[in-house]
Amino acid sequence: MPRLTEEEIESIMYLVRKYSDLWIKSEEYTKRLEELTKERESLVIEIEKLSADMDVSKQEEEILDNKLKNRYGNIHLDMETFEYTIIE
Repeated sequence: MPRLTEEEIESIMYLVRKYSDLWIKSEEYTKRLEELTKERESLVIEIEKLSADMDVSKQEEEILDNKLKNRYGNIHLDMETFEYTIIE
């Protein structure tokens, strides 16, 4: 069996190192992708919670609005500014 030349051995070693580096980077990217996926999932859950809170706030605003209308007539309470508006 013929022996490899020094140049062939260096070429093979270069390719092995290159493959090894790519493998390591691939594993790092996979790990980072998993982290980002978990972060995304937690953000989606947080958005869903905030959305539910907003729905409850809107319902509370409507209830308060209706109570004010029943008591004082056509009045609207802006929940962001807490200002009353008389609607004529």
